[in-house]
Amino acid sequence: LPVFDWTGQDYFSPQAFAYLLYLVLLAVLADVALNHEGRLSPGRLGLILAVFTAIVATHVLTSLFALSLILFLSLARLVRRPTLVFTTLAIFAVWQVYVAAPFLDFYRDPLLASFLSLGDFLQRNLTERVEGSEGHAGIAQLRIVVTLLAASLGVIGLLILGRRGSILAPVPRFVFAGLASIALVAPVTIYGGEMLIRALLFGIPFLAIVVVAALNARRYAPLLAGALVVGAVAHMFTHYGNELYDYVAPDE
Repeated sequence: LPVFDWTGQDYFSPQAFAYLLYLVLLAVLADVALNHEGRLSPGRLGLILAVFTAIVATHVLTSLFALSLILFLSLARLVRRPTLVFTTLAIFAVWQVYVAAPFLDFYRDPLLASFLSLGDFLQRNLTERVEGSEGHAGIAQLRIVVTLLAASLGVIGLLILGRRGSILAPVPRFVFAGLASIALVAPVTIYGGEMLIRALLFGIPFLAIVVVAALNARRYAPLLAGALVVGAVAHMFTHYGNELYDYVAPDE
């Protein structure tokens, strides 16, 4: 995850903390879907609701991704508790209406104007991202290349699972549900031109699941090692290459 995380969410911020909670939620849901046939014990149900509530109280975008994930896992029959969707939706709605009302009042008009607007989403996240100075455009293009590198590993993993005849097994279905949940939330352009890179941040764990499931044989080790080396080097430029720093002379 850190190698491909050039989105700037590694500092102490609400989203950084909420992302940690999201990974905990993802781990619990994966355990339920892949190891317990989607059945929720009272303990796991309580843990899911507690972590989800903490996410809702911390960061609105992360809570949208979490809510969408629970929805798609339920639709895919990977989580067999339909009431979980309605319960988490109620928690989200109550918090937004009663606690986060000032936030909604401030963002309501621009959010409704751009809600699920694919054209606006592509304009802000792709076209405008590669404009500007030569240095800025260069870093943006390199970020696109690194994103394609990470995505290609996931595609290779899915192709391998397909050749094994296990593309409809629980692990690929879990990954497809996770990526679909991200695709649903991504066009919500409340974050403007930062939405696509945040969607990538939430998509990386699902790519990692595919890689672990399909590329765990020794013959794939050179491929994974090479991708990590390239990603680690590119990370230095994609993460810091567009930042401005004050130069401090040796005499100072």
